[in-house]
Order: sequence, then structure tokens, then C-alpha cells
Amino acid sequence: MCVYKSHTVFCLRAAVVVVAAVVGVVVVVWVVVGVVVEVGVVVGVVVDVGVVVGVVLVVGVVVGVVVDVVVVVDVVVDVVADGVDAELVDV
Repeated sequence: MCVYKSHTVFCLRAAVVVVAAVVGVVVVVWVVVGVVVEVGVVVGVVVDVGVVVGVVLVVGVVVGVVVDVVVVVDVVVDVVADGVDAELVDV
């Protein structure tokens, strides 16, 4: 394509345009990859927050179960104590 001397400038311009186009495509791909990575980071943070919220909920459920067990034990102790008091009064 650049065999003739008169076409040398045209060939150089064409080469510059091709190189610029390739660099432009590389830059666009790099930006898209950067955006995808940033979205991945944000999704990771959201997942981490979800895990923390899940742990807090599990801890809340465990605390609720412990409180329920304590209440049941308290009621049983009260019933047994009332029964012992009733037997002592009957004697």
C-alpha cells in the first residue's frame, strides 16, 4: 500500500489511525473491566453486610431461645416450689 513515495504520508496517517483505534479499544475494555471490578467490590460489601445481619439475627434467635428456656425453668421452679409449700402446709 505504501510502495509509492506520494502515498507515504497517507500510509503513516492510516497507521496512526489504526494504532489510535486499537488503543481506544484497549482503553474502553480496560474501563469496562474496571467498572465490573468495582461492581464486584460493591456486591462483595453488600454480601458482607448481609452476612453480618444474618449473624446478628442468629444471635438474636439464640438469645430468644435462652430467654425462653430461662422463663420455662422459672415457671417450673415456681410450680415445684408452690407444690412443696402446699405439702408443707398439709402436713
